[in-house]
Amino acid sequence: MLIPPAFIQDARPAVVATLPAANLLAEDLAFDAATGRWFVSSVHGREILVKKPGKPWRVFAHQNLSGVLALGIDPPRRRLWATSVGLPQAGDLAPEDQGVSALVAFDLDSGRELRRIPLEGKGHALGDMAVASDGTVFVTDSRGGGVYRLDPEAMALVALVTPGTFRSPQTPVVVEGGILVPDYAKGLAFVPASGGAARWLTGPEGVDLRGIDGMALSGRRLYVVQNGASPNRVLALDLDEGLTKVERITVLLKVPEATHVLVREGTLFILADNGWERFDDAGALKKDAPPERAPRILRLKLP
Repeated sequence: MLIPPAFIQDARPAVVATLPAANLLAEDLAFDAATGRWFVSSVHGREILVKKPGKPWRVFAHQNLSGVLALGIDPPRRRLWATSVGLPQAGDLAPEDQGVSALVAFDLDSGRELRRIPLEGKGHALGDMAVASDGTVFVTDSRGGGVYRLDPEAMALVALVTPGTFRSPQTPVVVEGGILVPDYAKGLAFVPASGGAARWLTGPEGVDLRGIDGMALSGRRLYVVQNGASPNRVLALDLDEGLTKVERITVLLKVPEATHVLVREGTLFILADNGWERFDDAGALKKDAPPERAPRILRLKLP
C-alpha cells in the first residue's frame, strides 16, 4: 500500500508504560478515567492486565478466558467488556474451545464476571468492539465477516449486517446514526445502527484504505492503525461532514507491530510491539522469530 510521502509528518512518541513480558500478544488497550488505570488484553496469556498509577502491572481477569482481543469500557455502568476467542495463539487452550467466541462483561472495579454472551457456532472471532454512551456494544467478527449489536442488558447478539458481508471487519467507532467499520480487505464502511447495507467511503486518489485495524474518533478526524501496510503506521483521516469520504490523510508516524489506538484530551495513545510476528498460524513460536520486545503504550501529543 502506498501513500504519497508528502503526507508524512515527523513525530516522536513517548513511552507511557511497558508491559511485563514479550510474548503476551497484547492486542487492545483501554483507559478508566475515573481511576487512571490502563487495561491491556493478552491473547497468548488469555488474560486482561491492569496498571494503576505508579504501580506494576497485575492480572485483572483470567478465569474461563480464551485469547482476549478487544476491550471496551462503559464508564456510567462501571463495566469492562472483552472478547474471548479460541485462537491457536491462545496458550494452553483446550481443543473444545478452539474457534469459540464470546463477549464478556466484568465489573470494572472488582474484576467479577457479570455476563457472558456467546456467538453460537465455531469458526468465529469476535475481534473488536465499540461501546456507545448508552451502553450499546458493537462487535465485529473478523472470521465470519459479520457485525453485531448488543443492546443494554440484552443477553443475545443481534446481527447488524449479514455474516460474510465483510471479509475481515476490525475496530468499529460510533458515529451519528451508526458505526464506521474498517474491513481489512475492502476499506472503510458506514453501517447504520439499526442495521442494513454497508456504505463504503471513498478516499483520495491513489490512497488505499485497506489494512486498517484499530481506530479512534475525535470530531471528524479518525485516527487509525494501518498494520496491513509495510511498515505499520498510524494515520489521521479527515472525514467529510456526511461521512461519505476521506478528504485528507496524514501519516503521523511509523510504529512496529501496532494494533490499536485511543484518543484522550488531545493525546493519541498507541499499543505497539505486540509480538504477532513471533508466532505462526498454528500458534507456535517461529524458529526464526524476530527479537523479543515487550509491548509498549506510546503517547503522541496531537497538534
